[in-house]
Amino acid sequence: LDRDDLAVSGDLAYVIGRFDEEIQPATGRPVSSRGRVVYIWKRQGDGSWKIARLLATDPPAATAATAKDSTTAKGG
Repeated sequence: LDRDDLAVSGDLAYVIGRFDEEIQPATGRPVSSRGRVVYIWKRQGDGSWKIARLLATDPPAATAATAKDSTTAKGG
């Protein structure tokens, strides 16, 4: 995880970052994934921290239509 931002306020904290991982299933080829992630942490009664929420997204795949729309938007 490459951390882009971290903040703590009282009993809540968040971490925003980027991930790049490769998972090897029991069979087959490795699966690669990368994207953005947001962790929301909550302080427990004993002072430890526990993940309360997790949001992870993969970046959208670039397509020929997306590239064309981008060029058109730029006047190309």
